[in-house]
Amino acid sequence: MPPNPQEDQFLEEVVGLFALEGQEWLDQIRAAQTEIEQHPPRDKVDKLCETIRRALTNLGGSAATVELTVVEQVAHGLLALIESLRGEGAPEASPRWGAFREGLDALAHALQALAAHGSAAATDLEPVRQRLADALAQPATSDVAGVLPTADSATASVPDSGDASGIMQVLQALRPSTGLQPGAKGRVVESVLARLGSQAGREGADPDPATVLRVVEELEGREQAFLDKLRQRLPLLLQGLSELKSLSHGASVSDKQVAQLIEDVEDLKEAAASVKAGPVAQFCGGLHLFVRVLSRGRVAILPQSVDRVEARLNEVHQWAEQWIESGRLERAAIQQAVCR
Repeated sequence: MPPNPQEDQFLEEVVGLFALEGQEWLDQIRAAQTEIEQHPPRDKVDKLCETIRRALTNLGGSAATVELTVVEQVAHGLLALIESLRGEGAPEASPRWGAFREGLDALAHALQALAAHGSAAATDLEPVRQRLADALAQPATSDVAGVLPTADSATASVPDSGDASGIMQVLQALRPSTGLQPGAKGRVVESVLARLGSQAGREGADPDPATVLRVVEELEGREQAFLDKLRQRLPLLLQGLSELKSLSHGASVSDKQVAQLIEDVEDLKEAAASVKAGPVAQFCGGLHLFVRVLSRGRVAILPQSVDRVEARLNEVHQWAEQWIESGRLERAAIQQAVCR
């Protein structure tokens, strides 16, 4: 098939904007990384890790839109490392932190090359992606202040669940033995443990079963609210994309319509990020970039490009439904375990 000049021009527009925005997200990550290495209080560390997680989610989603697969995979690898270090009082003391810094350095070089040379820039990130995967497969440090016992140590001896410390060990036993990818089994128990660990740090007390159940119910409510918002926003996003596609036939779309579409995408992305629905947040980050490039009007609108995004949007909706169901099953297991 011969090259399509319109497709090439569109790709270069997207890659250029991605590189610029990617560097801004990387600056946010670097700033949070520097603060973490200055040993702030645990509550501050949690907030800084959340900043890193959101920036990596945006970067990975946009890389997927530009079809920079290796960049996307490195962003996902970095995100998995941060998730694996969540709840540690001093994540920079973990051997995984060195791999995290190495990955950031490689990502910075790749973004600089893309900004200078466009899609033709060499982005050999495969060795870094493998290094991140290897680091994630290694055990995290177990002697850092604030680190909860591993799942293996929890299963070695599980006291009666009526005992407060026993509750934490019961929850630990439900954790997967490897680092989580977005949407993987174990995400609910990880969120519950992170919340309980934060409360224990502030209050100096371990949780009782009633506290665990309240946290589980709160998380369920937040996830259901997110799914309701997704169902509400989906028709609006599809309508907005259809209007953009009509530009290929000489129609016009007002700045107000484009601004509304971007606002809807941003709103959904924030809702997804708040409940750690990674693939939805990543897709919305990429969709935001896609819409911004199209709204500039400097490149022709290719209907097939919009068609692919519409198809992805429907896939994301199906994923979210499955994600909610997997969370429901996991919450039921947690409730059963702590009430035993």
